[in-house]
Amino acid sequence: MKYTPWVYQIVNKRIKEARVYKKPWLILERLGLEVIPNEVYDLIHLDELIIIDNLIEEISPEIVQLENLTRICLFYNEIISLPSEIGALQNLTHLDLSCNRIESLPVDILKLEKLEYLDLRFNNLPISNDVLESVYKPKEIINEYFNQLQPAE
Repeated sequence: MKYTPWVYQIVNKRIKEARVYKKPWLILERLGLEVIPNEVYDLIHLDELIIIDNLIEEISPEIVQLENLTRICLFYNEIISLPSEIGALQNLTHLDLSCNRIESLPVDILKLEKLEYLDLRFNNLPISNDVLESVYKPKEIINEYFNQLQPAE
């Protein structure tokens, strides 16, 4: 999709600032983005990636390059699934993917041992709302999801 010049300008400016000044965060909010710009995956020093209220449909496997991330906020997008590479982000403590269209979780999400906060509310996952409300109990949410996939005995 073609973006207006001001969107390109804002995105490029924020990415450049994060790169040049080694900012630990990148915020791209309400810009109508349909993809995460490839240049974002080169910002390996990032601690926080906040791309909210856009039209992002997928997260590239290149996310694995951002190994220092502790916080990812991608709420209010159009994400359907997560790449298995998300499990390689061993420093991740906060993952907010609420208000998307996520239908499934990769088994590699089980590798996120430091995860303290997981928000998957308002997606298309087969998890009860009561469990999804327990955002500070990510292991319960993940276990509930994988238990739902088990065939009934």
